[in-house]
Amino acid sequence: MDPTSRSEIREAFGYCRKHTQQLIEAAKNTNQRLSASIVAEDLANHFIKHSKKLLKSGIKSGTGIFKTRKSCPIYKYYDKH
Repeated sequence: MDPTSRSEIREAFGYCRKHTQQLIEAAKNTNQRLSASIVAEDLANHFIKHSKKLLKSGIKSGTGIFKTRKSCPIYKYYDKH
């Protein structure tokens, strides 16, 4: 995946439920499990870094963790076409 797409996925903390399910199904049906795993690992690492940063700033665990979340990147793509 290109850096721009990966950045958009991280900023949104992943895809919405609908598109996450589609990613899972596509990975199963097209044998693209490695690609889906890379996205999942990248998101997990981003979430951990973001959580640590929030905790260091004094925000209690579980509060405000997704306040900077952007909309699902797939919808952004559809809006362009």
